[in-house]
This record gives sequence, structure tokens and C-alpha cells, in this order.
Amino acid sequence: MTTATPFPLLQQVFSLSMWSNTAAKTKDSTPSALGGILYTNFTDKQSTYSAYVPDWSIVWGPAVFTAGDSGNSLVSEAGILMPKNSTGMADNAILVAHNATSNTYVVAIAATNPQSVYDWLNEDFQTDSAVPFNPVGAPLDPSVTYGNISAGTKLGITILQNLMPQAAPKDGPTIPEIGVTLQSYLASVASTDATLIFTGHSLGGALSPTLAFSLYPSKTAQAVWERVLVLPTAGATPGDGTFATAFNTVFPTYVDPNSTTLPNTFNNDLWNSYDVVPHAWDHLQGNSFPTYVAPPPDALKLIKPCIYGHLILGAAETIPALVNTAVNHAAKAGVTYTPIQNIELPGATVNTDIATVIGFVTTLIEQHVGAYFDLIGVSAIHDDQTSFWQEVIVLVINDLFPGLLPNPVNPPTDANATA
Repeated sequence: MTTATPFPLLQQVFSLSMWSNTAAKTKDSTPSALGGILYTNFTDKQSTYSAYVPDWSIVWGPAVFTAGDSGNSLVSEAGILMPKNSTGMADNAILVAHNATSNTYVVAIAATNPQSVYDWLNEDFQTDSAVPFNPVGAPLDPSVTYGNISAGTKLGITILQNLMPQAAPKDGPTIPEIGVTLQSYLASVASTDATLIFTGHSLGGALSPTLAFSLYPSKTAQAVWERVLVLPTAGATPGDGTFATAFNTVFPTYVDPNSTTLPNTFNNDLWNSYDVVPHAWDHLQGNSFPTYVAPPPDALKLIKPCIYGHLILGAAETIPALVNTAVNHAAKAGVTYTPIQNIELPGATVNTDIATVIGFVTTLIEQHVGAYFDLIGVSAIHDDQTSFWQEVIVLVINDLFPGLLPNPVNPPTDANATA
């Protein structure tokens, strides 16, 4: 019998990142209740897999944002039209976990909640405008020009910078640091003997480096810690070339000297070569986005030869049209979206015929979520959520593009279960 041994640091941090999403299935709830659910689910995961990810405990949060909730007044400041009623789900979530043995703090930021139309529209797809990146931390680096980020990324980090943990309902867990912002908490625990790491997957992979850069915009600002690192995975491109250059300057590549297990590199976006999301707003697997003057001459070529094989029948008509829409939408921003420094993880070759949008979505989800557990080396903790993602994303597509899919799909039966 093989005895489990702890993962190296990067693999442990990735595990915490994925567990920050474990309130995503809950609907019809409140921010305080969702915070309690996430705390319990995260703690249960850490307990179950303690042989691989030992000695972590939540020390701040979780803090959860529910769009349209009466307690979330901060979003109106960002100029975003909120739903009239609460979405009742975790549209954004964030927590801080601490490992007392290594004195490491991890800020884990949740990915897109696949059930959240708010997330898809306002944070993921609000790429048609870009705004200046203005860090809230100090001091700035006078030699650095900070560039621009997408309006959706700006909205996301604005929410996270203003969120504060709330007390869980009666009989719920005790949530630490109620009413304290992340910036205030980190300032209170900063130490030159401690390491701070920001992490997140997908939407969290765009927000985590941007939030880290906002709070610690210079090497001088980072000096209150022994080290400030980021571990974004599958992150969409948050900003333009100036932003990417500035980030790369302030957060240079860092290789963990205590690990020979690959990947072992921080301050880079780790992405699966068969995942379309990480480079979605600058290019799609090596094909440059056109300027906003006309659709690509052959949008099908953006997908057909280099990602999943052959699109046929309905998929051959629909997917290229959706790609065209996304390409031209992002081009309206008037900036060239450019990824931060990144490392491509060679995914398993996909070569199949895809005839339907649902078939394409299923393949995309596996490459965007499930494949990372193997690529990063944490397959032992993999809890397959592909069917849940597939069902809820199909529902979101039906909401956003009525009539696009031929057959309605019923909501997932376990919509209120935990991951």
C-alpha cells in the first residue's frame, strides 16, 4: 500500500484554489449563508485530503458577493447595472488560508460560477471596454507604467477589494475577521518571515494576478513580506501589453527551490494547450484577433485545425459565429489584450468530430477544468464536476442566446449540493 505524501507547495496552492469554488452549486441563498457553506465545504475538503494538503486553516473569510443583494452597494460605484433582485448565489468568493508550519498565506479567489449569468456578462465578457489600471496599494513604482485592464477585470477586483466577511447564520461555522477588508487583514499579518500567494482558476486566474498587483504594485510594497507570489491557472487575459509588461516587471518568474515536481513556477499563468480560455481575448490558440473592422475571413480556422478536431453539422455553423462575436466584442476596447508571462502545459491531444454545441461545450469544460488536475499533478484530489458544469452552462447559453440550442435542458438535479 502506497502512503500518501504531501504535495509540493504549488500543488497545494492549486488545491486550495479549486476548493474556493465549493459554494458554486448553492442557489437561493444569501452572502452570509454562502460564506458559511464555503467555509464548511473548504474545511471538509482539506480534512479529506489532509495527507496531500496538510496544515491549512481559513484565517479570513470566506467573503462572498451576491449580485443584486441589498448589502452590496459597492458595485453601483463601478457603473454596472445590477439585477433588481439578488442572484442568490456566489457570484464572487474569496478567502485566506494559512499554513502555520511554513508560515504561508494563500488568497484563494473563486472561478466563474457557471450558474451565474451575472458573472458571464459583467466579469468574463465585459471586454469591449478597457480602463486604466490604478493600484490601491502603495508605494507605486515610478519607473512603471501600469497600463489598462478590461472593465470586467476592474469590476471583479473592485468587488474583491471591498468585500468583508459576514457572520454565518445561526448554527453555522465561526467566520474569522468579520467586517475586515482583505487589504486591512493582510496589512495586519504581514511579516518578513511569511510568504503571501494569490491564486485562482479561470476568472480567478485573471483576478488573482490583478488583485495582487493592485495591492502590491511595487517591489517596495511587497517588502513587508518575505515574498509575494501569484499562481493563476487557466486565466483569461486581464489587460493590455503595458499592463502585462508592468506585471512581469514587479512579479518576475519565481521557481520554487524546494520542489523538483513540475510545474514548480510561480508568477506565470499556467494553461493547458487545449484550453481556449487562457488566451481568449488576445488570440485563440495562436490565431491573432483581427482589428474591429470585419469578421475573420474564415472563423472556422480559428478552431478547426488547432483545438478539438473537426466541427461538423450544427457545430460547424454555430461555433464559428460565436467566436466571431467574441473576437469583435473584445476588439471594441481599442487595446491589444496581451497575456502576462505564462507557461503552456502540454495537454492530451483531442482529435474528434464535434457535431453539436453541447458536444463542443463538454470538450471545452473538460479541457478548462478537469484536465488541470492531471497537468498540475493533483489527480488524487480530483472531484469530477464536468456534468454539473455542462448542464448549467447549457442553461446559461439558453438564457443568453435563446433558440441557439435545439433542445431545452433541465436544471441539474443536484443544484444545491456541494462540490
